[in-house]
Amino acid sequence: MLTIKRAASMLAVFLITGFLASCHDSPVSTEDVINLPSEKVSIESPEYQSDVLQESANFGVDITLENNSVTDRNSDAAPNDHANPVARANAVARKYLRILQSLELSEEQWVRIRHCFADYKECIESATARYRHARQELHQEFRAKVARIKSALENGDITPERARELYKECVEDYRAKTKRLAAAYHEAIANCLHNLKECIESVLNERQLARWQELLGGGDGGDDGGDRGTGTRG
Repeated sequence: MLTIKRAASMLAVFLITGFLASCHDSPVSTEDVINLPSEKVSIESPEYQSDVLQESANFGVDITLENNSVTDRNSDAAPNDHANPVARANAVARKYLRILQSLELSEEQWVRIRHCFADYKECIESATARYRHARQELHQEFRAKVARIKSALENGDITPERARELYKECVEDYRAKTKRLAAAYHEAIANCLHNLKECIESVLNERQLARWQELLGGGDGGDDGGDRGTGTRG
């Protein structure tokens, strides 16, 4: 009986030792250790679309919204400027992680890599928060302009025809500002990804950097900022 217990104890020690060794050989396993920014954060309120559509109906103006931007019903469909840029950036970041796991990084390098990804996550979240705030302010500005047009119409200061003209101008201005804001947001996300790439490259030694660039495909890091060029090593 004692022999069986002793053998069981030795087996347990062996299994635990093997598990710890495997953990040491694989210091990181994608998002289990490195958390990427959430791709499920809503940045566009349905209220924005419904407000514009409702006011357009009130003024008798025929417009619609396509891809979360204000477009004329008769115009060509605008490109999807509001496609989730965080999801696209994260796809590239996951590619970076897969490559890094093949480069035989040291524990010290992994610590620094985790800091790179933490900075990337903070950068994305900050850019998203700024966009959401600016987008809300832009819609509030639109509402205020519409209220002034309605007030002028109710007071008899302008005709219904002039009110429709002013409303169309208001919508056009809103559309242009929305597109510029979306473009700035995409650029901010691209910058976050570009900074992540540069941070990673500053951690790698010459052999790892050469292999990294080879696996990226000539230094191309992806659609969202990877074509900005390779970073310098620190």
